[in-house]
Amino acid sequence: MTPRFVPRRSSVSAPLRRRVSRSWIIAIALLGGLCLAAGAFFTSTTGKHVLSTLRFAFGWYDIPAQQRQLQYVLKDILRQTGLDEQAYQRDHLQSQQRGRERWRLWRHRIAIPADLSLTAFEKRLRERMPDLPHDIMARRSRELDRQLSVAFTLGVANVPTDICIFTQIPSSPSVAAVVPKPEPLAPRAVLKRAPVTNASPQIAIVIDDMGWELPIAQDLLALDHPLSFAVLPQAPYQSKIAEAARQHKRELLLHLPMEPHGYPKVNPGPNALLGNMDSNQIVKLVRRALRSLPQVVGVNNHMGSSLTENPQVMRIVMRELKRRDLFFLDSRTSADSRAYQIARDMGIPTAKRHVFLDNNVQQAHISAQLHQLAQMASEQGHAIGIGHPYPETLHALKHTLPIILQAGVRIVPISRLVN
Repeated sequence: MTPRFVPRRSSVSAPLRRRVSRSWIIAIALLGGLCLAAGAFFTSTTGKHVLSTLRFAFGWYDIPAQQRQLQYVLKDILRQTGLDEQAYQRDHLQSQQRGRERWRLWRHRIAIPADLSLTAFEKRLRERMPDLPHDIMARRSRELDRQLSVAFTLGVANVPTDICIFTQIPSSPSVAAVVPKPEPLAPRAVLKRAPVTNASPQIAIVIDDMGWELPIAQDLLALDHPLSFAVLPQAPYQSKIAEAARQHKRELLLHLPMEPHGYPKVNPGPNALLGNMDSNQIVKLVRRALRSLPQVVGVNNHMGSSLTENPQVMRIVMRELKRRDLFFLDSRTSADSRAYQIARDMGIPTAKRHVFLDNNVQQAHISAQLHQLAQMASEQGHAIGIGHPYPETLHALKHTLPIILQAGVRIVPISRLVN
C-alpha cells in the first residue's frame, strides 16, 4: 500500500506569527516616521498635508514648471482683456530652496490702464486659480498718489513662489505709461561735502510692509545703515524678521492697518482699524497687534488715508500707545491727516513722513528721491523717508546712501527724530 502524504505541521505557533506580524507593522510605521523626520530635516516648511514635507525633501513638486504655468495664465488673461504683452514684466527676486526643490521667487507686474477695471482683472485671475497648482496666500492693496495696486502672494503647499502685482495706471494706456522711463538721478552736486558732526543734517528711513517676503527683508536688514522697519501684524514672517532685527540692532515699528479712502475696494488687509468700529473694537485690535510684536518701539499707519482724518478714533489709538510709551509716525497717506497733531496734543512723541521713496518702482527714481530726502534734511535739519521691500529700493539704497553719507548727512534710527 502506498503511504499517504501527510503535510508537516508548521513549527511556528500562531502566537509567534502574530508577534512577527506586529513587528512588521511597527517596523513599517517606524520607517514612515523616519521618512517624515528626514523630510522635516531637509525642508523648513511643512505644507498643507503631511506628505508635502517629503515632496519638498525629494523635489517632487517641480515648482519651476508650475511657475511657467502661472506665467502662461497671466499672459492669457492679458490677451483676453486686450492688453499688449508690454504691460507685463517679470522680475527675479530671490533664489529659493526647500530640500531638493529649487526655484526662483518671481514678481509679476501688470500695468492696467485707467479704462480697465482693476477688480475685473483680479476676478479673471481668481477664476483661473482652479487651473493652477498655486493658492492665494495673501492679498494686499495700496493706494499711493492716486495709483491703486493689488498684490497677491501665491504659493505651493503654503510656500511662497510668486508675487503678482496689478497696478492701475491713472494716465492713458500707452506704452510710455505702461513702462515708465527711468527718471534721471538728482544732481549730486546739490549736496556739499562736509564732515559728519552732531549738528549734521539727519535722515531716517523706514521700510514699510515688512513681514511677507523674507529674502528681501533679510537683505535690507543686513545693510550697514541704521534703517528702521515697520512690520505688519500677524504677517507670516514677522517673528523671523523681529529676530533678525534684534541681531542687527535695528528698530522695529508696528505697521498698523487702517481704513483708507475707497474701502472696501481698497483693502488694508485683515484686522484693520475701521471708522465704523466702536472704541472697544479699536482697543481690542490695537492690543492684539501690539501683542504680536512686543519688540516695537513705535507705530505707524498702514494705509489709513480715511482713518487718520478721524480725530475720535485716532485719540483712542493714541491712548493705547501712550500707555506703552510708544511713539507714532504719521505716514501721511492723506494730506488731511489729523494723527500727527493729535499725538502732539496728547504728549506722545511723534513725527511725520516727508518723502515717499518708491511710489515709482524704478531704481533711478528711488535714488533721486533719496537725494531729495537728503537735500530736505540739509535745509531743515532732518527728514524722514518711507520705502518698501522692493529689489529696486534695496539696490538704490546700496548705491545712493554711501554718496549721501559722504556729503555729511547722517542716517539715524527713526526714534532719534520723534519729539
